[in-house]
Amino acid sequence: MANKQAGYVSIKLDKQRKFKYTFNALVELEDILGKGFGQMEGNFKMKDLRSIVWAGLIHESPDLTVEEAGDLIDQAESIEAVAKAATEAIEMTVGNKKK
Repeated sequence: MANKQAGYVSIKLDKQRKFKYTFNALVELEDILGKGFGQMEGNFKMKDLRSIVWAGLIHESPDLTVEEAGDLIDQAESIEAVAKAATEAIEMTVGNKKK
């Protein structure tokens, strides 16, 4: 569930969590993926998705590792649900809403 005023999207992983992509999280994501934010559109590898999930959760769990983020994905309803929630949260952050 998205909370547009607070800028996050809730998702059930190991517990209810909130994807939120702060500016610093997006910078960290660029670093870990080795490409600029503008180059991230398109097909993602599973490794990319794991990094995207990590970046979206570090606001609430600063010590979370990328590998631990992968473990959290395993606890979700589906990988597709995780990707959809992360995408929605990123779009809320960068204002790239599709109509």
